[in-house]
Amino acid sequence: MFHDALVPFAERRIIKMKEIDGILDFFQNLNEFIYVADIETHELVYMNKKTLDAYGFTSVEEIKGKPCYEILQ
Repeated sequence: MFHDALVPFAERRIIKMKEIDGILDFFQNLNEFIYVADIETHELVYMNKKTLDAYGFTSVEEIKGKPCYEILQ
């Protein structure tokens, strides 16, 4: 019975992850400069490919956790 309760939860989680992946794909392929920074710490969380390329980075891992005011000058 416990297993039966987990199945709907797992299915909902998979659906939610697919929705998130779809949103990230949308932003990744958008022909605009996109970045996301933590509102409290100002640390960068995300940049799409166009923005990474413009600032000379190759992956999000290179910018994660760095202050936006240092990178985006």
